[in-house]
Amino acid sequence: MNSSKPLRGSTHLDEVHIWFNKFNHKRLLFVSALTVFALLSSVMLYTKIKDEQIDQLRALHEEQITLAVIDINRELGDIRNTLRLLSTDSDLLSSLSLFNTLNQRRLKNVFNQFGNAVDHLLQVRWLDAKGHEKVRININNGATQIVPDNALQDKSHRYYFKNAMEVFPPEIYISPIDLNIENGQIIKPFQPVFRIGFQTTERYGMRHGLLMINYDLTTLIEKIRALSTPESEVMLVDAWGNWLLHPNQEKEWGSALQQPDNNLKHKAPLLWEYINKEKNSILEPYDGELISARLISLSSESSPAVAESIYMIIRTPTDKVTQIEWCAAKPALVVMICIMLIGGKILFRDFAMQKNLKTLTKTLAREKHELKQLNHELDSALSQQQLLQNELVETRKLSSLGMMVAGVAHELNTPVGGALISTSSLQSFQRSLKQSIDDGLTRQALDDYVEHTEEGLALVENNLKRAAALIKSF
Repeated sequence: MNSSKPLRGSTHLDEVHIWFNKFNHKRLLFVSALTVFALLSSVMLYTKIKDEQIDQLRALHEEQITLAVIDINRELGDIRNTLRLLSTDSDLLSSLSLFNTLNQRRLKNVFNQFGNAVDHLLQVRWLDAKGHEKVRININNGATQIVPDNALQDKSHRYYFKNAMEVFPPEIYISPIDLNIENGQIIKPFQPVFRIGFQTTERYGMRHGLLMINYDLTTLIEKIRALSTPESEVMLVDAWGNWLLHPNQEKEWGSALQQPDNNLKHKAPLLWEYINKEKNSILEPYDGELISARLISLSSESSPAVAESIYMIIRTPTDKVTQIEWCAAKPALVVMICIMLIGGKILFRDFAMQKNLKTLTKTLAREKHELKQLNHELDSALSQQQLLQNELVETRKLSSLGMMVAGVAHELNTPVGGALISTSSLQSFQRSLKQSIDDGLTRQALDDYVEHTEEGLALVENNLKRAAALIKSF
């Protein structure tokens, strides 16, 4: 084996390293995609839940505004119809006729009957063209009281008289919502009132003056107040920004109570500017709150110079807006956390697999090093083995040669030995012959010598031929 030949383990290790780098890149992409997906999912869920909550809140605001507007318009319609009914009463027309003397007694009687028949009335009165009360009855807890002539007041300086005298029949003047005031003092407990006026004129054959009733709005205000919920607080604001109804009752009637700071126009000028501009808005954000507003006109638009209006405002406080946002955020956060946990679990498993892969890579690198060493040792051992094998072959060859030589030597030993013996015998016979010559050669000795020499040479020749044949075969 050649030690310089690349190993298959080395190629596989390189592939593992390449895959490992790709895996880290993919993991980074996965984390980025998972984070984006979790954020988008949570934002979408947050938006969906928040929109559902806001839709419910919008529906609640619209319902509260609608119910309040219905109640206010119903009261306005009832009081207009009531005043028109009173203005067409035959006894009243007769009492105020230009062709008769002012019949105060009869007029008081008409007002008294009217006060007993109609709910929520506080006052019914007729004022002459100069603003002096001529006839007035007060209604307290359903009981009527005719005001004596010496207790009648001059109302020419009051804004509602001035404005009402600019509204001509058949239109009816409705004042802003105000507190009931007697002799310059605010009546307590507070009595919010409408002052509704119908101008009597010579054109209709009546004395010039003003037919006016004070309508108690306590029930209406409390009914609207009852529409409030912790999520949507109901407020009423007059045309000058004074709160007529507020969740904190201490802020109500700021102008009447000489408390100018309790005024929406002063407290939130931007909001006041907005609702005056838009007239009708739903769930507009302001300073962390959600505001809905509706302009409600009280008087006829045919007399815009004196037409009064109020604003119906629904407010969702900041803490409730925060609560809505938090209620939407909680499941969104849970979803995001769940997605991140699931992704984290996948990443953890991948990380564990990557860690195992690192361990396997290190093990594979170590085994590769060990394999290289073993391969080197095997190469050395193989080289040594090949050397030993060569030496063994040579040894076997030499051994075989030795055995063959030994065999040949053994085979040659017999004829060579025989030849040597024959030669030795011939030498012995030669010495004997030489001795005999010295002692006196005899015929017998010569014949024995010749006989033995022939036999010995024959044996030498045979043995040498045999040895030659063996050597030739080898």
